[in-house]
Amino acid sequence: MIRCAIKPDKMEIAKRELEAIIKMVMANETACHGIRVHDDPKNPQRLLIIEYWDSEEVFTGPHMQSPHMQTFLKTAEAFLD
Repeated sequence: MIRCAIKPDKMEIAKRELEAIIKMVMANETACHGIRVHDDPKNPQRLLIIEYWDSEEVFTGPHMQSPHMQTFLKTAEAFLD
């Protein structure tokens, strides 16, 4: 589970970028078995992301070091608070 705080007025870009990276991950990383993004009904500037992986080691290692994730993390600096 990942809780994300989104900068004011950046939710639209955050959701668009998350949708794109999720498609990339699901198409290219067989160790990922699903990713869901949920709005926080109590805070419109927060998202909850639930990811299903073979193991935490795969998530924190190869996944986070992949070129598409490294690019996404740089892009996310524009909208993550």
